[in-house]
Amino acid sequence: MRSLKRFLIVVAVLALLLGVLDRVTCWWAESEGTQALEKRGAENATVKVNDLPFLTSLVSGSINQVDLNIPRLDIAAEGGAIPITTVRAQLNQLDLTAGRLNIERIGQLHAEGNLSQEAFARLVAKKAPGVKVKLEAGKLTFATQKWGQEILATGQLSLAGGADGLTPTLVLKPTALQTELPRHLQARLKLPEFVPTINIPINGLPANLQLSAVEIKTDHLKFKLTGENIPMQKNSVS
Repeated sequence: MRSLKRFLIVVAVLALLLGVLDRVTCWWAESEGTQALEKRGAENATVKVNDLPFLTSLVSGSINQVDLNIPRLDIAAEGGAIPITTVRAQLNQLDLTAGRLNIERIGQLHAEGNLSQEAFARLVAKKAPGVKVKLEAGKLTFATQKWGQEILATGQLSLAGGADGLTPTLVLKPTALQTELPRHLQARLKLPEFVPTINIPINGLPANLQLSAVEIKTDHLKFKLTGENIPMQKNSVS
């Protein structure tokens, strides 16, 4: 009986030590992931590994689920970087390099983030000087100057594949004039000649990661991204 008690105590101590080691290793991995994101421009990112136990995932060479929260992440686009804020992402099936904590591939990724109205307006101004845009109640409004007065038009925002059919592109298309003008001026003011369609290619996304949707909110745009089998650069998390 005394030997059994000693054995059970040893097992309990080992289990406790393994539990502590598992949590310490998980915390270290989260810290390494946070630092890797910050090196790539993600400000004040947080990484949460949801695998339990984590050591089993390391031995198998695959992490099942990781949650990311990034206050701001810049994505390259024509006309300047797009500052996406309040980014929330879930990563599944992260394949690891044998014997190291380098992520080679992300099996699945779902993410969403916001683009503020101010940042959106600056992006449009670089592509179409003299044209202002405003997001209001789920609608897109264009404004420009003509004949000494402000001309307003409503429009739509959509996603396209770009000139190459691959690069995700924001397409801003005016659809209807809102400013009342004298008839002889109204006849001279036609869409899209007066306010042309604006295309903003987004070329900074990794391979196999798609911009799946863009929604107009009250004062911002909401981006949704999805991807499968996303290859990562070497030493993405080291």
